[in-house]
Amino acid sequence: MLDNFEKCQFSAGQTIFSEGDDGVEMFIIDSGRVRIWRGAAGKEHVLGYIEQGSIFGEMALINNKPRIASATADSDVVCFVVSKQDFQERYQNVNSFVKTIVKILAINVNSLSDYIEENNETNQ
Repeated sequence: MLDNFEKCQFSAGQTIFSEGDDGVEMFIIDSGRVRIWRGAAGKEHVLGYIEQGSIFGEMALINNKPRIASATADSDVVCFVVSKQDFQERYQNVNSFVKTIVKILAINVNSLSDYIEENNETNQ
């Protein structure tokens, strides 16, 4: 299944995408580790780490909104790239019930991310 997607590589410390960027693709990690973080008050607030077999960057494709966080290669990383067009074509074939659940989950993740950022700012 993943053989249909282009592979890309990122060196440790390399920015994959930045908070606020347009979401034009999502990624599936083949190897390595990615740090997901948000910036506030000149500081980096780590939301989590993504490793082999996991996906990232999907939120912007689901919501059709700018990226809510930045992604940086925490080690050398190899990913499969899923373009926005390919994602949308596959997503169109998903049952409407499942689409609704995915959208609700995306909204919840956005809210949780905002909550974490607000609490990090308050506690500093």
